[in-house]
Amino acid sequence: MKDRKRGDAPFLIVKYLAENGPASYEDLSKNIPLPLRTVEYGIRKILFERFELVKKLSNDKYALKWYEEEKEVIVNLKRKLLRNPQPEELAGLKRMTIGEAKDLLSRHIPGYREPTEEEMTSSAKTLWKILAWGGLHLPSKKELAEKGIINVTVEGIDQETLDELFEENPSFFLAEANDYLKDFPGLKPTTTCMKKAKISFTD
Repeated sequence: MKDRKRGDAPFLIVKYLAENGPASYEDLSKNIPLPLRTVEYGIRKILFERFELVKKLSNDKYALKWYEEEKEVIVNLKRKLLRNPQPEELAGLKRMTIGEAKDLLSRHIPGYREPTEEEMTSSAKTLWKILAWGGLHLPSKKELAEKGIINVTVEGIDQETLDELFEENPSFFLAEANDYLKDFPGLKPTTTCMKKAKISFTD
């Protein structure tokens, strides 16, 4: 792709934000593409200070001035949970009433309906599988045995889900897991491993 001139930057940035929503300097530089310094100058000096066409969001991304930040919160929450949020979950996050949360969810999620118990259970299991394979890079049962590891505990995962993890092919989750952990690095789980002890007795 041909190099972009510095004078094209404001137009290209506005076009990208209008079509794709909020983005960081790095996102814009990579996807337009433009040099990072050109993106920073285009946003701070031209689009932000001179024309007031963009605004900085609470997650440090930039959006067009008329962009509704509440929509970004809802979209991110839905992605984080892998399902529609419950009104109570959004209300707690945004410090609003449940009624206000229901209105926002209905406004920003087409055809919104509250998740069922089955959907919440299913999404929780899928989420843990994504996090475990992508965030922990769990070894196979054979690799564990070769290293002398006799017990693996993944905090927050029930034994049934953990057993399923070792039976399934991780490649199904890896691509999605990499994207997910990039957006939500704080959700990476932790493990505790215990090695088999070698004990000898002497007279």
